[in-house]
Amino acid sequence: MGLIIKKKDNKYKLKSSVSDERLHDKKWISEEEVKKVLINRAFWRFIQESVKIDMDFLAHYHVNGSLVPYPKEKGFNKWWLDEGCKYQPLYDKFKDLYKNLNLDLDMKFD
Repeated sequence: MGLIIKKKDNKYKLKSSVSDERLHDKKWISEEEVKKVLINRAFWRFIQESVKIDMDFLAHYHVNGSLVPYPKEKGFNKWWLDEGCKYQPLYDKFKDLYKNLNLDLDMKFD
């Protein structure tokens, strides 16, 4: 998703270039708030990509010289759409893979 940033009097407005949706509640926000929005977006992209790797591995990698296709009937994309692109199921999947793969990212989950 692209990002449109507007600046006025040291305040900012962030909008999606795809949906034209504002990415924050207030009309104009501070530089600190912009950083929080961008970090939050980066965090959720990391979570999403991590879950996608876990669910779709080996898809879209070259294995023995051949590209492995993404699953058509199952896999991350179908699951993500079936879950309504909601963050809680994504977060729950990430917590499960974090525990199952014994990842060590210094993250603590309840």
